[in-house]
Amino acid sequence: MDWILNPILLSALCSLSSCVLQPEFVLFKEKKTWREAQSFCRENCLDLATIEDLGDIETVLRSVEGQYDDAVWIGLMKGEQRWHWSITEKDFYKKGEREDFIWDIQEDTGFNCGAFNNGTLFVRECITTQRSICFDGGKQGRDQYVHVANARTWIAARDHCRQFYTDLTSVRNDAEYQIIREVAGDQQVWVGLFRDIWVWSDQTLSSFRYWKTGKAVYTPSDGNCGALMKSVSGRWGERLRAEKHPFLCKCGLTMMHLKMTISSQDAVLEENLPAMKNDLLIQIKKELAEKGVNVTELQWKSFVRATKQN
Repeated sequence: MDWILNPILLSALCSLSSCVLQPEFVLFKEKKTWREAQSFCRENCLDLATIEDLGDIETVLRSVEGQYDDAVWIGLMKGEQRWHWSITEKDFYKKGEREDFIWDIQEDTGFNCGAFNNGTLFVRECITTQRSICFDGGKQGRDQYVHVANARTWIAARDHCRQFYTDLTSVRNDAEYQIIREVAGDQQVWVGLFRDIWVWSDQTLSSFRYWKTGKAVYTPSDGNCGALMKSVSGRWGERLRAEKHPFLCKCGLTMMHLKMTISSQDAVLEENLPAMKNDLLIQIKKELAEKGVNVTELQWKSFVRATKQN
């Protein structure tokens, strides 16, 4: 990122992209229905917890460890059915690439997994066994796309790709459609497309799922909300929203500090520091807004380093 600031300050800053924003998850032990928990989180925090990746899972499991007996509500609920890609990282997709679907014939078969053949996508039953294309984020160019010849179900193919590569591949744009067509040849293959009915309370479009092992991509059931389940080591299960459980709220964002050292011997810097600091706050707030993070308060904290006395 380019900073439009006095050059003296540039060498003392980390770029905003290297300063990590993390959600703050808070467990409330009072048992409530899912709707009651949702209302409480919206009134007192941001919303029920949205869990977007394995990093969030690790944070959440640390925050609830040993503090619940059965289940903990999170912000997952049944809503409108839609298609997702198995790779969840936000920065992996440019605008519009999550929905760049080129279907052959999108029949309403009731099946919930996506396959690729001859440049187009197909809806297939998830228990069908066929070849797959994995994505390897550690490689570059065409080498990122790995044709796996062993026939597997969609879930088994996804788990194989996650174990040995990154995940089943997404198909994001025209260039990727062409590469995958060349890699797959005339074979129909699994890609990372799946459909389910789960949505997040705060309307985040995350496709991350952490269901108990062996759960189908989506099957109708009596449960209508998602919860962390102690019986399966914090993986998710479906529960009826009228049940009462502890719940997990997302209560804000914490940011790693931008750290800089100022020498009191630098008269030019000291003279211009207030204006430069104000400019920097404006720049940071703008960058955060572009990343979809609304900041209500942003301020400096100053610390004076003690000098060693001889």
